[in-house]
Amino acid sequence: MKILLDECVPLQVCHALSEHEVVTVQGIGWSGLSNGDLLDAAEKAGFEILVVADKNLQYQQNLSLRNIAILELWTNHRPTLEKRFPEIHAAVERIKSGDYLACWHRDAKMPLMHADLTRYLFSPANRCINSCASG
Repeated sequence: MKILLDECVPLQVCHALSEHEVVTVQGIGWSGLSNGDLLDAAEKAGFEILVVADKNLQYQQNLSLRNIAILELWTNHRPTLEKRFPEIHAAVERIKSGDYLACWHRDAKMPLMHADLTRYLFSPANRCINSCASG
């Protein structure tokens, strides 16, 4: 898969996705693009997944006509993300075109991807189509 890491996502996330083609926004010279322009450019360039740490993207953009899948990470704190590389990899493997996938810790209401998480998967129409809590 062709994956784009947003500006605030640490470069080290590439290590979780080593079997994919991973490019950073900075690496292709798209730093500073607005979210809408970034989404347009990413889709035109053939990216299949955009990985972000921006929790407001789904509220600021109309994602209903987008083909690119968006994976929202719960933090941009590199050491925290490095401990969760297997979960990040698993999320990339399950996401589909046009999906928006965000993960949140169900008890603390804080983002976390692990066995005690609640996942929300949004359809291309930006509505929740799957919500599950692992126990």
